[in-house]
Amino acid sequence: THEIVMTAVKEDGAALSFASNRLKDNEAIVIEAIKQYVLALGHASERLRDNDAIIMAAIKRNWFAFVFPRERLKDKEAIEDEYDTNFPHHPNPAPNQASHE
Repeated sequence: THEIVMTAVKEDGAALSFASNRLKDNEAIVIEAIKQYVLALGHASERLRDNDAIIMAAIKRNWFAFVFPRERLKDKEAIEDEYDTNFPHHPNPAPNQASHE
């Protein structure tokens, strides 16, 4: 099923929503899904939604990924810097998230 899901998310990242929990926790599959559809991040496992590398990959694809919860991320400053570097014309939503910490 790994190959089937990988093929599906390469075509349509939203297909991640139909994957098993085990595959929603697979970094390679989740990265491929967010390359196609950044909101697929919302279907990834909680562990991967809190993974710095996954969040960075999503932010590089689309600034909207920055709005996902980041309370437990290890390197918030680096992620915010990545956002500011890639999307200097979009307001950084981090101040809105501060009240959740």
